Amino acid sequence: MKWKVRIFFSHFAPILLATIVAIIVFLPDVHAQQIEQNQKGDWILINKDGSTRILNPANKSDLKLLNTEPAYVRSSFLTELADKITQDLKESENKIQLNNIESERLRINRDLLEQTLKTEKEELGEAEINQTRKQINELKIIISYLKKENLQYQNDIENLKSLLKISGPKQIEAYRTFCAERDKKHKPPPILNNPNIKRQVLPNAGKSIDNIPPDSRPALKDYARYVPTEDVMVKPPVRPCQIEFEGEDEFMGKRRKDHAAQVLFFYTPAPLTKNYPDSEYLTCKAALSVVSGGSMFLNLYFYIAVNDAGRLFGGFEKGSIINLKFLDGDNIAIINNRNDPGLYDPVSKTMMFRAQCNLGAAAQDKISSKSLDKIRVTWQTGYEDYDVFDVDSLMRQAKCIQ
Repeated sequence: MKWKVRIFFSHFAPILLATIVAIIVFLPDVHAQQIEQNQKGDWILINKDGSTRILNPANKSDLKLLNTEPAYVRSSFLTELADKITQDLKESENKIQLNNIESERLRINRDLLEQTLKTEKEELGEAEINQTRKQINELKIIISYLKKENLQYQNDIENLKSLLKISGPKQIEAYRTFCAERDKKHKPPPILNNPNIKRQVLPNAGKSIDNIPPDSRPALKDYARYVPTEDVMVKPPVRPCQIEFEGEDEFMGKRRKDHAAQVLFFYTPAPLTKNYPDSEYLTCKAALSVVSGGSMFLNLYFYIAVNDAGRLFGGFEKGSIINLKFLDGDNIAIINNRNDPGLYDPVSKTMMFRAQCNLGAAAQDKISSKSLDKIRVTWQTGYEDYDVFDVDSLMRQAKCIQ
């Protein structure tokens, strides 16, 4: 048996040695190769001699090269892929915010046009009515499109988050597939092909951010996540104090401090809106005054833009009740301490009525700490309820004069 093994090696050893040498000599220098990605997204194998060829992930040998760890280390694209996916995430979130802002603006325009049709239909010609209806329909289509697009962007966000959990070639192929599918989904409705709609209503609707000219592209750094505490509609800036008078009252001999009157609310009955396109039927201003010793007064000024306001309202009687209702449901009754039949101003064509109420300690505490909701005013001809618009006006004034 031993001599048979010796004969085998004596005959085949030279052949095996020559084969090994040939493999070593002619084996391609894999480590001298580089893998890069071109602008089209194709993976290119660059040989030592400078020759190149496109790698096909469907080919097992090419896929093995793509799976080679050193190749991924050498690829600049792969090192930036996670950053690219993260950037796409931020862009999708920003686009949702921009679409929400645009949708709200378009809804306001739609509501205004619909209101115009209701209130001015008799004054509009047939052509104007048809044009208005067409504009309303176009706005509805665009609003619907933006809503659907936001759903697609939300789906993109979920897919991009999933991509961040993948690594290696699977992540690359998954990202390329995602990009191809995303471009198919985000198709604007035909109406947005109208250049007038694009320019006047939704300039960049349906466009990828990469296809928007740099000078009109919103910079991502200009947009941030919504923070309620920074929203001026939720937390408005503090208005400066407007002290109209501060000094000694010449009749009482005490220190007095008056805040300037500020608009508390305005009101125009629906049937009269056409008569007051640029003004209001009734405007109420309020001003607080404090006198040393703890006395506080609420002055209410009513400006009514109608010639026969005296007949319609009758003015104020001393001892009439004015009720203040706060947003928390609490309410107080204060007493008017002066008669006022009203004063007509021929220049502004308005009648001005003034009421003055002394505020006790309990009323002062509530006015200084609670937002006002409604006010009931007792006129000589009856009472009227009004919604207050500047609900924090009295609170601000109280802080300024105390």
